[in-house]
Amino acid sequence: MNKRHFIVIGVVLALIEIYFANVVHINGSAPNITVVYLIMLALSKGNEDSLLASLFTGAVLDIFFYGNIGLITIFYVISTYIVGYNRHYFFSSNLNIVLTFVGVVSVAMEGYLLFSSFIFLNMPTIFNVYFFAGKVVYNLVIALLFFFISKLNWKKAIQ
Repeated sequence: MNKRHFIVIGVVLALIEIYFANVVHINGSAPNITVVYLIMLALSKGNEDSLLASLFTGAVLDIFFYGNIGLITIFYVISTYIVGYNRHYFFSSNLNIVLTFVGVVSVAMEGYLLFSSFIFLNMPTIFNVYFFAGKVVYNLVIALLFFFISKLNWKKAIQ
């Protein structure tokens, strides 16, 4: 697969996340499947492919969903760069590593969104622990599904 395939998959997942978030939410929190996809892409393919996919995926989310151009794009690019840069230190097919990275990036993203909405948009934020934890747990469950699906099909899809 070349870089365009990873970009198209990321953009399609972003559009699915935008339009179907209201359908699959639990207690107000919807999964962030683009974060899970980009982290798994960074762990498996490295920086070059994941940075391009995160740039376009973040731009689509910023334009169609969040409304502020650049906030999510910057977060996606930085987080996939950090994960892709450190992927050589970890065995990327280990489930614990994938779940750890997805959990850390999910917590960081929710904190980043709270901070940016408070500082940049001058919106008062109410910190809801149940919503915060529910979103992270939802992302971890999606990461488990992606991990097991990728274990079945990833090596076939690459070649």
